[in-house]
Amino acid sequence: MGSLEGKAGHAVNPDALENDNKMNMGVIEMTAVLKRLKKDEKGFTLIELLAVIVILGIIAAIAIPVIGNILSKNKEKSDFQTAR
Repeated sequence: MGSLEGKAGHAVNPDALENDNKMNMGVIEMTAVLKRLKKDEKGFTLIELLAVIVILGIIAAIAIPVIGNILSKNKEKSDFQTAR
């Protein structure tokens, strides 16, 4: 294949142009696919929400007794200091 004149009189390889066009088309197609995927994902699924609720429940089940013990010990210390 011969070369063509490009900008500023530089020789342009037609194969390079074809590869450039293919790459641009690939980028355009990928962008379209990503836009479609993004458009379809507008919220959380029920499974995702349930998973978060379960995790929060586990954390609460661990944290509430620990906090209760801390408060109880602090009350005992306070009562002891008051009695002195």
